[in-house]
Amino acid sequence: MLPLTRTLLDEYKHFSDKRLKDGNHFVVDDRQDKDFGADRQLYPWFCQMFAHVVADDEATLRLNGHPRSPAIEAWVAKNGARDVHLEITLRPGEQGVLLELARLMRAIVAPGARYDEPSNKYVCPRVAESLERLKGTLDRVWTADFTPQPRPTSLF
Repeated sequence: MLPLTRTLLDEYKHFSDKRLKDGNHFVVDDRQDKDFGADRQLYPWFCQMFAHVVADDEATLRLNGHPRSPAIEAWVAKNGARDVHLEITLRPGEQGVLLELARLMRAIVAPGARYDEPSNKYVCPRVAESLERLKGTLDRVWTADFTPQPRPTSLF
């Protein structure tokens, strides 16, 4: 198991499908029981966040249903992210962009700010906290002396 995968598993306790087996997809949105309705589905305003380990030196973060603002749209364009579902590739040394995005999420609901979506009052701070937690987790693996393991090659 790659060190990045192991660290994410240690932090988030399971893969995205809840099984404890070798995998590379993680739910990183800090969801709780209160985020599900009576039908056991996530509330429609909930911002889902998934991390996908591509290699020991590359991960993809995807946010489904993320809060929007002109500043976030500009951030998406600046960082080469895809915006249908906000998706960004992260590599060692680049995880600081998560703090930028967390700051922009908090700015949406900063005192005096106006926003159209009432649920942003609750969603934006939670998304920001989850982004900061993921950044801290990546920092534990992608240290200054980080050397990626060679990518496995297929036998076929």
